[in-house]
Amino acid sequence: MKEEIINVIKILGIGVKELILDIDLGFFYVNSIEFIEPDEIILHSFEDDDTDVELNFDDLEEKHQKHLWLILSVLLYN
Repeated sequence: MKEEIINVIKILGIGVKELILDIDLGFFYVNSIEFIEPDEIILHSFEDDDTDVELNFDDLEEKHQKHLWLILSVLLYN
């Protein structure tokens, strides 16, 4: 699933390695998804005081990984 998300970022990003979008995972509000070579995905949440809270994709529970994939795949196929 991680490789599929990396591919979606590359396709939707067209030359950039970060997608700016808002996704609510219930416990974490994602404002952007960043791909770092070779295979790291970092989720960013920007707080009101300009703090950037980062969460590694690998640290997510599988249900949240699947939810993120579902949202990105809908964007890809629209």
